[in-house]
Parts: sequence; structure tokens; C-alpha cells
Amino acid sequence: MGKIICISSQKGGVGKTTTAVNLSTALALAEQNTLLLDLDFQGHATGVLASPDRHEGFSIYDVLAGKSPVEDTIRDTGIEFFKLISSDTRLINIDYGPGPVIGKDSTLRIQLNTIKKDFDFIIIDSPSSFNRVGITAINAADVILIPLQCEYFALESLAQFFKIFHGIKKKYNYEAEIGGILLNMYDPQEAVSAQIACDVKKGFDGLVYKSVVPRCRSIRESASHGKSIILTDISSEGAKSYISLAREIIKTMHSSQE
Repeated sequence: MGKIICISSQKGGVGKTTTAVNLSTALALAEQNTLLLDLDFQGHATGVLASPDRHEGFSIYDVLAGKSPVEDTIRDTGIEFFKLISSDTRLINIDYGPGPVIGKDSTLRIQLNTIKKDFDFIIIDSPSSFNRVGITAINAADVILIPLQCEYFALESLAQFFKIFHGIKKKYNYEAEIGGILLNMYDPQEAVSAQIACDVKKGFDGLVYKSVVPRCRSIRESASHGKSIILTDISSEGAKSYISLAREIIKTMHSSQE
């Protein structure tokens, strides 16, 4: 039975999609059957991974709108062990159109549970807000991975996330747990970056991944070219950090199953 990991943050620009794409790629290269679900209406992960015909066929919108079962939306990425469920701009209609009361819709969780046995990992790239779609993603997840940019106000943002997450979980009786905090865009030469990393490890002991993603040009360049850093520069420090994260997550999953 696979593990559903939601990449979540209420703050934009923290590297959420970059984390989702590169972690999923690293898991697939480790021969873990991996499905990446793009749940952001902007579709950035879809743009990186899907073929030019990505606007054809069903997307995750059709699943949430009750127009298609989830198995009919799964597509190839061209990478072995790696599948994708794409997004499109219609997804914004879920937030602003008619539908179930926010927090009460379990469509995504029910649908993903039907395919969970076919994958080792299902990674959800969620929107940068606790809107209807964002809360639906949390409802569907087993664990939450929080990317945290090592900059000013990071701790304040993290505290806000925990407060909102625990409030949502309690109100709607969700089962998702915090899987870990990923220190992202870390620069040891910057005093604030090093201080944030130290404070997060001290304040959230046991919840911080050992793997740390550095601030590096190769990650930004690969993203701008619509590629995973692992496929464009596997020897870079950025690629190594995501491979390390994938190994850490695989080890954690195996430990929890023993």
C-alpha cells in the first residue's frame, strides 16, 4: 500500500512544485512506483512533466468534478516508474464554483484510495493556500511535507502553518500527520539562512529532514527549462539533496511498515 505525501505550504515561493517534481523524479529513479498529482490550477508541474498534448484527455479537475474516475487521468511522463495526473486552469472552478462545503469533500481521498495499491508513493503538489482544493489535498494525504525557505519570517510562517493545519485536522477529523519539514534554498554563507536552519531544528526537533536543499543556480535553471535537476545535472548539489531526501523518505516508510 502506497504512501500519499502532500507537499503543502500556505506561503508561495518556497519551492513547493520544485520539491514535488524533483522528489518524485528521485523516487522513480530509485525504482519506486511514483505518481505525481498536480493539484495547482497553474499547472507548473504538469508543464514540466507532461507531453505537448497535456491539455488533451482528463485532468484532476474531472476527478474532483465527478466527471472521471482517477485511473482514467493517469498518464506517462517518459520516465520509468513515474506517472502523472495533470492539472489545468479549470481547477480554479472547484474553489469558486458550487460544490460541497469546504472541508467536507472526500472525493479525492476516496479516489486515491482506489489506486493506492498500485504505487509506492503518491505525491500531491497542492496550491499555496488553504482553500477548498488545498484542504481537499490535506484530507487525501497520509503525511504532509512542508518546504521551508531559509529566510526572514520563515519561523513565523511555519508557526502559522502548524496552527492552521491542526485547526483543520481537528475540525474535520482528518488523519494526515506532519511527515517532515524540508529546509529549502539554504545558503550556509548567509547568516540568516544558517540561523533559521538552527532555530527550526531546535524548535521542531524530530520533524526536520536531515536532507537540506541548497540555494543553487542549477535548480533555478533546470526549473526555467522545464526539467528536473536530477535529469539535467545529476552530479550537482541540488540533485544530490533531492536524491538524499528520497532515500530518507523511503527509509522512513519501510521503518513504519516493520
